[in-house]
This record gives sequence, structure tokens and C-alpha cells, in this order.
Amino acid sequence: MNEHDETSRDSAEQFCECGAFVSREVSQVTAGSAQWFKRVLACNPFYLVSAALLLFGVYKVSTDPQLAAREFSQLQFNFGSLQFYELLLVGTAIFLARRKVWYDSTLLVTLENLLLLVPFILISHAALMDSRTVGWMSVLGVGLVLMRFGALRRWFGQLNLPPRALIAGGLILTVNVIWLWVYRDLQEERTPVWGPAHEMHEWSWLLILPALLMLGGVLPIAKEVGRSLLPQHRWLPFGFFGLWIAGTAVHLYSLTYMYDFVLRRELLAPSLCVLAWLAAWRTSDFLKHLHQGVSRTLLTLPLIAALVAGGGDVEVLMVLAGANAVVYAAFWMRRDARFVRHLLFASLVMLGACLPSNSFGTLPRFDRPMLLSLAVGCYLVLWTALSRQPKAGVLGALLCAISAMFCGRDVAGIQHVALQLALVFLLVHSVRWDDMLHDGARAVRTVAAILWVAHALVWVHAGASGWMTCTFSIVVVIACAVVRIFRGRWEFQILLTSAVLVGLAGPGHVLVGVMRSAPGGMLAILGSFLLFAIGTGAALIKHRWHESQEKGS
Repeated sequence: MNEHDETSRDSAEQFCECGAFVSREVSQVTAGSAQWFKRVLACNPFYLVSAALLLFGVYKVSTDPQLAAREFSQLQFNFGSLQFYELLLVGTAIFLARRKVWYDSTLLVTLENLLLLVPFILISHAALMDSRTVGWMSVLGVGLVLMRFGALRRWFGQLNLPPRALIAGGLILTVNVIWLWVYRDLQEERTPVWGPAHEMHEWSWLLILPALLMLGGVLPIAKEVGRSLLPQHRWLPFGFFGLWIAGTAVHLYSLTYMYDFVLRRELLAPSLCVLAWLAAWRTSDFLKHLHQGVSRTLLTLPLIAALVAGGGDVEVLMVLAGANAVVYAAFWMRRDARFVRHLLFASLVMLGACLPSNSFGTLPRFDRPMLLSLAVGCYLVLWTALSRQPKAGVLGALLCAISAMFCGRDVAGIQHVALQLALVFLLVHSVRWDDMLHDGARAVRTVAAILWVAHALVWVHAGASGWMTCTFSIVVVIACAVVRIFRGRWEFQILLTSAVLVGLAGPGHVLVGVMRSAPGGMLAILGSFLLFAIGTGAALIKHRWHESQEKGS
């Protein structure tokens, strides 16, 4: 009996523990579900579902086959439904704001900005009917927009909607209305081949839409008056601007689709490029402590966006590459960022690859692959030129020679030009070396100078014109002069000496030829005058030698 009682008691205790465990789990699940449900209700998804149902209803009415014969009535119903719904959004937002329900009122204003341009997209379909319908609907739509935003400014004072944002929105609205009229008028006289309608379509994507995107650069970063109030957050103007731009892009796409234009991918590249620059420029206004990797990624986006135009119209890619190069150069000069310098070089590479194939028509077989190879070579040479390492100078000299040989492989005597170019690059690069930090740097400079002079003499003897060697010598002299300006003294006498000798290689070769054919007596007389001049010069500077010897003793 005792054993039976103990067994029953143990079973009862286990059952109670199991029941308590199940009860705790059920209570936790219930509490979690309740908390999740409260979060969903706090986000108020009913407004979002309401707007989605409205757009779905407008779509179903537009595609209803029973109403296809009554297109004008169909348009009136959709247009009136949207305008009434937007008036309801603004009115409810103002009512909730007066009761200090900040989240829901801000959400309603966001929905209003999301639907702002949808009525004008509907009017675009009315453009196929008659101009009178387009006229009164456009005027009514603009008037209702002004009335709604005027009401927000008057009775929803806490909303962060600065004047510059309203001006940008007004310009965007104006462009959308103008598109309605211009597309319709040009469509009436549209020709199957290229004409004004096609040009308007191209410029709308290539210039007008990117210009509207640039308005994001002038939006102010408003200070948050109260961090607890959602309508006063500083990101709201940019959020509204993004909704306006998205609606504009959808409107332009609908015009493209409705009037049967072709939307090529290079038409999207300018807008993507401007959008990438806006992200790189204005992200730091919202994120104070931006990670370096994120910052570099944002700076790379414009370069990637320009590549969208690749494979299409090369002129679009060339313009974008040039614009990126200008912006990167300005950014580099302002902040002296090494990473931006590489992006600048990459833009120049892209720009060089986009040059017309006949830009260098004097060179045989100078096609686009050669242009691309030359652009890559120039990028690598520029990268080595900015380094102070002797090894980078040697690498840059080799790249100069290889690039010259590749691009001018069909030009006679290109091997001499390539060698001269390599040696001159190495010598000019050597003025930035620190001989104390790099063993053998002075020896490399001296050997390169001797080889340069020797090759110049050989090149002139092989038939090169004197101006060719003089051109390379002038480059080295200019480099030495720049060092003299910044350091206040002449340095690298080996470079000056070799530059003078290379510059005299051409005249010297001519003089040797003259001397060979000249009479011996005349040469003797000229030699006597030369020795006399040398003796006079020695007499003028002889006292300096004695002074230096006395100081040394």
C-alpha cells in the first residue's frame, strides 16, 4: 500500500509539473502573439492596405472589358476616385495631427505624396482622346495639389516640409504636366523614323529626368525641432522627394510605353549616375559615423552606374565618364583622398575607351580595343607616376615602352620612341625619390641618364630629326626647373647635364657632318676661336677655384 501511494503521488507530481510547463509555454506564446499583434497595429497597416486596394481598383476599372467602350467615363471615375481619396488623406492627416497622433498623420501624408502623380498618369491616357479633356483635367489636378499642400502648410505646422522642398516639388509637378501636352502634340505629327517625337523621348530620359534628380542636391538638411515628433524628422523632405521622383519615372515610363517608344538601357544610365552621386554626397548628412568601407562603396557607385550605358550609345558613356572624372577631380582636390584618385583614373580610362575609333586616324589599325588598351596603360602609368618608390618608376617606364610599342606597332622607328619615352619617364620620376631611403636609387638615375644620352646619339645617327630628341630633353629640363622652384636650389645635375647633351645630339650630328666636309684650315681657325673663348671663361672663374682651395686648407 505504501508503495502504491508513493507511486500515485509521484505520478501526480509529474502531471502537475507537465501542466505547469504547458501553461507557461502557452502564456509565453500568448504574450508573444499579443506583443506582435500590438506592433502590427502600431504600424497601422490598414492605411497601406487601403491605398493598395485603391490602386488595384483603379487598375481593374481601367482593364474592365465591359467599360472599354466608355473610356471617358472610366477615366472620370478613376480620376475622381483618386482625387477624393487624396483629399481624404490630407483631411484625415490634419485631423489626426490636431489631436497629436503623429505617426498616423505622417503616414497619411506619405501616402499622399506617393499618390501625388498618379492622376497625371491617368491623364496621359486621356491625351489620346482630345486636348479639351487634357486641359481641364490638368488644371483641376494642379489646383487640387496646390490646395492640399496649402492646407498641410497651414494646419499641419509640425510637418517638416521646407520651402526648398516645395519648390522642387513644384518644378517636378510642372514638368509632369508639360510632358502631357508635349508628348500629345508631337505624337500627332510623329514619323516612323527619327523626328521631334523621338528626340523628345530621348532627351526626357537623358537630360530632363536627371536634372530633376539633381534637385535633391539643394534640399536642406532641416534641424530636428523635437526628436519625439515623427513629422519633424529631418529625413522627411528627402523621403517625399524620393516619392515624387519615383512617380515621375513611372509617368515617363508610361508615356514611353503608351506612345510605343523604345526604352534602351543607356537612357537609364544618366539618372542612375545622378542618383549614385546623391547617395554618395548626402548619406553622410544622415549618418554621422559612416564606415570607411561604406563611404568608398558609395563613391564607386557612379562609376558602376555609368557602365549601364556600355554596349549601347557610346556617346552617353563618354559623357558620363567625363562628368564622373570632373566630379572625382573636384572631390580629390578638395579632400586629397587617395581612393578618389584611383576612381578618377578609372573614369579617365573609361573616357579614353569611349573615344571615336577615328580619333587617331593617322595611326594604322587604331580601333576600339587599342583605345581600351591605351586607356588601361595610361591608368597604370598615372598610378606609378604618383608613387615615390623607385620600383614604381621602373614599372611605369616599362609600361610606357609597352604601350608605345603596342599602339604604334606599325609605325617605323617606334622602338626608338618607346625607349626614349621609358627613359624620360624614369628620369622625371626619379626627382621625387629619396636617395637616403632607397639604396641604389642614385645609381639607377645615373645609369638611366647615361643610357638616355647614348641612345639619343644612336637614334640621331639612325636618321631621327633633331626636334625629336630636343622634345624629350625639354621635358626633363622642365622637371628640373619645377624642382628648383619648389626646393629653391638646382638639384640632380646629372639630369640637367644629360638633358643638355640629348638636346645637342641633333645639332651636334649636323655639326659633325659639316666638319667632315669642311677644309682643315678653316677647322683649325674655328678651333682657335673656340679655345680662346674657353680660356677667357676660365680666367673669369679662376679666382673662385683659389677661394675654394683656401677655405679647404
